Amino acid sequence: MKYYVFKGSTPYCGTDFEEYVAFGDEVTEKELADYAEELTMSQVDNFEYMITGLFNENEYDDEDLERFRNDTFENTYWEEISEEEYEVLK
Repeated sequence: MKYYVFKGSTPYCGTDFEEYVAFGDEVTEKELADYAEELTMSQVDNFEYMITGLFNENEYDDEDLERFRNDTFENTYWEEISEEEYEVLK
């Protein structure tokens, strides 16, 4: 097994996320990138209302939303950790 921590945040305070995941030894960089993308999209979905407003009452344009998404993707990364770290932190 290989163990990873995925970390990231949106541009807004308090929206950090951290997830600890175990993968088989044959995990590829593409699989890790795909998993990171799924986590990031989930985070974007959870906090998109900060741009659009809860009931779309905010004035925003598509560029604001695109910038929000790009900033969130730029702030997401992963790193391999030891099994001991995984067991303690998960």
